[in-house]
Amino acid sequence: MIIKPRFEGLTTHDTTTWQSGLEELTSRQLRPLLQAHGADAGVLHATLRRLPRQQHAFEVQLHMHLPGKKILTASARGEQVSAITERAVKRLFREAQRHFAQLHGQTRDRRKLQQERLRALEQRLGALPAPAAEQARQSVEALLQRLTPVAARELAYLRASGDLPEGYPSVNDVIDEAAAHTRAAWGAAQDSAKVYQQLLKNLFKTIDHEVAAVRPYAQAESIDATVAPDADDQAEAMVEEEIYEYFQPDDTLSLADVLPAPEPQGDEAAEAESDEEQPQPEPRQRSEQAYALDLAKTLPITWRRSLLLSVFDTLSTADIADVLDAEETAVVGWIEQACSFVQARLVDAGIALPAGSAREVVFAVLQARR
Repeated sequence: MIIKPRFEGLTTHDTTTWQSGLEELTSRQLRPLLQAHGADAGVLHATLRRLPRQQHAFEVQLHMHLPGKKILTASARGEQVSAITERAVKRLFREAQRHFAQLHGQTRDRRKLQQERLRALEQRLGALPAPAAEQARQSVEALLQRLTPVAARELAYLRASGDLPEGYPSVNDVIDEAAAHTRAAWGAAQDSAKVYQQLLKNLFKTIDHEVAAVRPYAQAESIDATVAPDADDQAEAMVEEEIYEYFQPDDTLSLADVLPAPEPQGDEAAEAESDEEQPQPEPRQRSEQAYALDLAKTLPITWRRSLLLSVFDTLSTADIADVLDAEETAVVGWIEQACSFVQARLVDAGIALPAGSAREVVFAVLQARR
């Protein structure tokens, strides 16, 4: 956890003492709590100010972002700086505990609901004729290795944008449910391409269901009740709000997140050895590809899925339209708009790009050899 302090009306001696005291207080409970939940890379904004026209009165304000698009705030006033700082840290710690407990409860409930859905699908599978059930199992299992990188890529993007918390759902969770849906709906014999498209469709539906389940729910409030101070409004007075005025996850995507490389086996291992003899991409090409992949997390979900399915899974626009339940013309537009956006950001970053249309340029950057 990084602490960014701000001071108003205080001497250098006062600020140095307070900052070291704040570090010690947060290290007792708050920092271990954040580390236990994988949120220790966050930023704690802390302000200590001397209240105007009150010589011996001070105020401490704290705020930070947590996974789940949650903004926590705590403040305290008094004459003893150490005492009000301790009170503010304890309040922030209790808020963080409450938030993580809520996330844990949601995860437990969502796991239970998924298990119920899987049991219902197993019952549907039991109603299939034995030859059809066996054919469905073999056809689906043969494509799961190809589906795994897509699931890992999609979950990595959604967690980087703050739409899903860490831990649940895992790659295996969403793949198991997508495979069960595909097998339960098995009809006549299908070729592998159609089965893979159905797997993709069920995968995205499963992930979208989990995203919808973790979105904050609105709670009714009495119109006679006093309106609680809004966390965003409180944060307006804090440091660097022009930068942190909206939720910003701390991690950036890496090539390993989006393009997982499975361990080669058998003939693949031999091919991997021969690949080592081939020229590898320059570091500049790798960094451009990583930057372009990171830019994709800022795209609308349908734009990103259309673009990456076209680039990495080499699906036609008609197949992508079938997977996303959309019109083919819409998919073509999403890909073109996504490419234009990524190309413009690459140009803004000062990256020299080859000549060609936005689609050709972005596809070339994204398809650079790893």
